Amino acid sequence: MGRIPTTDLYFVNSCGHKVARWLKPGPVKPIGANSFAIGDTYLLIRRDTDRIMRDLLESPRRLVYLVDDDIEGAATSPSLPEGYRKRLMEFHSRYHGALTRRADILVATSPVLLDRFAWHTDVRLLHPVWHLPMAGNRHFDGIEEAKPIRAVHLGSGSHSDGIAFLRPVLTQLIDRYEQLHFTYIGASPALGSLDDHARVQRMKPQSWRVHKRWLARQRFHLGLYPLPNTPFHRARSRNKILEYGIVGAVGVYPADWQPAQTMKNHALLCGPEQRHWTDTLSTVLSECRRIRALSECSGAVLDRLNDPANQRAFWSDVLKVDLT
Repeated sequence: MGRIPTTDLYFVNSCGHKVARWLKPGPVKPIGANSFAIGDTYLLIRRDTDRIMRDLLESPRRLVYLVDDDIEGAATSPSLPEGYRKRLMEFHSRYHGALTRRADILVATSPVLLDRFAWHTDVRLLHPVWHLPMAGNRHFDGIEEAKPIRAVHLGSGSHSDGIAFLRPVLTQLIDRYEQLHFTYIGASPALGSLDDHARVQRMKPQSWRVHKRWLARQRFHLGLYPLPNTPFHRARSRNKILEYGIVGAVGVYPADWQPAQTMKNHALLCGPEQRHWTDTLSTVLSECRRIRALSECSGAVLDRLNDPANQRAFWSDVLKVDLT
């Protein structure tokens, strides 16, 4: 298997310069695409091949295991795509449950996951880091003079319930506001007749490598991120906040999603119902200067959240090696 995004976001983006490569020694030795040996410690990030995960379970060496989703919570999150939910449940049954019990240190990627593993003797919280800079707000120039307002939903197949939630919201807004354009990612059309609209664009899913390059070139004004109130979605990390910062979008989040509180005065927070999203978005689409104002005040917060030095210090402590 190949490297997953989680490995970049929670380790390689900050500590990749310490990973050994061909003709380049380093204290961090890859043993798989998403697992590493550091001295007497193994680090596993979410998952790796069956063989590697079996070996780590059986090894007497110290094991650090990073968990980036509520894998167990998938069983009680029926809004997830059924195939994806079943794969998560199988992974929990075969490996994840045993790995969480076997690990000497668990690393959780959200406060909700930290609470989920409160039973563990040593569980710690870590936030993601991107290698791309935050976009700034120059692309907001002219937004008050009928320039197109580009909204986006950046989500994989596990976010398809979010797109379904947005469908009636977007139906009203696209009809009401001629400035509004919407882009989303999906393997197949998910918005009914809206998919034929000239101001709606569907992007097919891309590989992680291609997606990163694509993100760096994009600029949007609004980043929509509805999350059904399920165990799986409640445990999501603040990664999407940074991803929307990379494309320059003001985030639109559920008010009851805990990571959104970090952007409380720098994003749009909506109630749980579709009418709340329609009303909130209608307000700012009618007064575009409010979107620009939020963008102008969010930059410093986003830069502070995207902190590779803090992540390196975390791993230096956990892995007992200098990664600075």
